[in-house]
Amino acid sequence: MKLRTAKLRENYVACELTSKGIPLRYWRGKREAEIEFVVELKDEVIPIEVKTGIRINSPSLSVYRENNKMPFAYRVSQKNFGMYNDIKSALERGAKGKII
Repeated sequence: MKLRTAKLRENYVACELTSKGIPLRYWRGKREAEIEFVVELKDEVIPIEVKTGIRINSPSLSVYRENNKMPFAYRVSQKNFGMYNDIKSALERGAKGKII
């Protein structure tokens, strides 16, 4: 069930990005490190990681940011808005503003 939920969340974020004309790219590092979306906006590269639940541990984001000198990143999850270790949390909402 968790894998299916994760894929649904990633698909939701992908649809939101593409609906705004943002090309989809991803990053995969050594071992199992991966970032679901790496987008370019106004000459800035922004990594976006999609998580299920409220877990805030993001080792892949840390690896990516260290290797690419990123000032910040985004994590989409059910965790409320905020900033933790220069990672901005965005609350994921579905249709009619309901939390997915």
